[in-house]
Amino acid sequence: MKPKNNERIIRELKDTPRIKMKPMPAPTPIRTTKSTCPICYHIIDAKWYEENGAVYMDKNCTEHGTFKDPCWSDYRLYKQFEAKNIEEAGETLLSVRATV
Repeated sequence: MKPKNNERIIRELKDTPRIKMKPMPAPTPIRTTKSTCPICYHIIDAKWYEENGAVYMDKNCTEHGTFKDPCWSDYRLYKQFEAKNIEEAGETLLSVRATV
């Protein structure tokens, strides 16, 4: 007796090697600050953190919930500006533009 098509596919899938995914790294905290709720404009606590090479700000308004805002698209560039190393940061920015 010939197996049904679905049974054959299921058997093939069972024999297929599985790919193990690496767990996502936890966001790296940078600093805490104050911000404003984009809805009611109350001053609220906020946290800056690095995730996947970019810098984001999480802020939580007790009335309107949590917001995630992108602040810098390049964490290395952010660190250079924070260190007041403007010349080196400018060179990095120019080299990035040259490759685009």
